[in-house]
Amino acid sequence: MASNRKLPFGYRMEYGEIVIQPLEAVIVQKIFQRYSSGESYKTLVEYLREQDVPYDCGKIWNKNMVARILENRKYIGEQGWPAIITAEMYDYTNQKRTGKAAVAKKTEAQKVLRRLCGGNATPDVEQKVLILLNTLIASPEKIQTPQALPADRRQIDVLQQALNRELEQQPVNEESAKSLAMELASTRFSTIGDQVYETERLRRPFAQYASMTELDAELLRTAVSAIQLRKGNVTIRLRNGQIVERSRTL
Repeated sequence: MASNRKLPFGYRMEYGEIVIQPLEAVIVQKIFQRYSSGESYKTLVEYLREQDVPYDCGKIWNKNMVARILENRKYIGEQGWPAIITAEMYDYTNQKRTGKAAVAKKTEAQKVLRRLCGGNATPDVEQKVLILLNTLIASPEKIQTPQALPADRRQIDVLQQALNRELEQQPVNEESAKSLAMELASTRFSTIGDQVYETERLRRPFAQYASMTELDAELLRTAVSAIQLRKGNVTIRLRNGQIVERSRTL
């Protein structure tokens, strides 16, 4: 059945101008993201029918509607339409949809990203990493020294308690108290010394970068030690040990 929509899903007319319809635009992005992550038309349709945003008034989602969205180049901003997704996301999704092998040569940043992820990084992952790094560029003070690991914290607590007991005894055994104090200081330093240095080192390049439109290979190499992907979420481990996650840290 032909659609009664006068504009593609994701857009609306406002004061004679075509603008993005926010609720529908989120659905468009979800369709591209979920399809590029491996979901089938059938699974996508089931997901879309559970949402409160219909493709068209009085109609339920079907595979043809999904296909119509996936093949529409207006969503990347062609012909003056407001962009809802990136051209990279569109190309990746449609190469997957048509069964063609990706022909675009990977950039150096994409190669580094793949190594950090331990496998292939989709455009969706690339975009999420870009957002996290741009947030740190905008606010380098968010780069902070992590707290001591539980095992290190326990060792520090044991030494502190031993030192407190030694100081409470009268007369104080100065040699023993001094030895415990030095061991406690050394443990504390070894726990956070390198991390403090790395934190200060990391803040400098982030403060010097301007907001990026695409990932920078050098920044990835010098700032990120690992990237973890889990259920659509992206978590970054910085080289000072700090975990950066959009839903929790930023």
